[in-house]
Amino acid sequence: MTFHHKIMAAAVAATLSTTAVHATTVSLELMLLTDTSGSVSSTDFGLMREGYAQAFEDATVQAKIAATSTGSIAVAIGFFDSSYKGLGVSWTEVTAATANAFATTIRGMSRIGSGGTDLVAGLNGAAAEFGTNGFDGTRQVIDLAGDGSQGEGGCSFTQAICVPLQNARDAALAGGVETINALFIKDGSVFGHTGGETIDSIAYGTDNVIGGAGAFVAAATDFSAFSDAIRDKIIREVAPPTIPVPASLPLLLAGLGGLGVMRRKSKKA
Repeated sequence: MTFHHKIMAAAVAATLSTTAVHATTVSLELMLLTDTSGSVSSTDFGLMREGYAQAFEDATVQAKIAATSTGSIAVAIGFFDSSYKGLGVSWTEVTAATANAFATTIRGMSRIGSGGTDLVAGLNGAAAEFGTNGFDGTRQVIDLAGDGSQGEGGCSFTQAICVPLQNARDAALAGGVETINALFIKDGSVFGHTGGETIDSIAYGTDNVIGGAGAFVAAATDFSAFSDAIRDKIIREVAPPTIPVPASLPLLLAGLGGLGVMRRKSKKA
């Protein structure tokens, strides 16, 4: 390696070190990935936006945030239709004291997108956001909300299994995202959870979308039910249910602990 190359390598290393040092530590990095495809009307989008805002104004949500190890989480809202559209609300540190102000910010966000439905593009775009968001959380979670199945990239919206979507989920998890959850809103007779739809949204989410530690899929009967559903979902994401640990597990966890630290560091790199 020449002297010039050594200087450049040192400069790059210093930049990466400075970025890592200045990352804000939070208990959770939460990406609220939101469907803005053509099947989501302006009224529907308004109900989703208000549901997000009301969730962060909720006393229980605020109490759960306050009870986290850092007393804070980082939240962003991203949009997708036939492609990933970027952030409607930028990454923001949210505490119990600032949650109401964050809700006001959410109410001011504008919709981006009205095309087809590409969950693959949504997951790929959302996963890429964590590496440059300026936060370092114990957990990284994508919370996908939408009213339809994959309709782009070789998968039909009436197809129960979508391999490209499974691959996007697996890639996000392999890249450092710990958990992907989903909330699906019933869309007529095609996509829902009541038993008579062409695609069962709960089964679809389980097979193709969700993954990682404590992953789950939820359903809402319509967009007017979104507010309660997303509130309950965010509570569960901020404070995951405690799972009893078998007596033989602590030694295994101790051995894997270092791997978890390395995984979070590699995510930021």
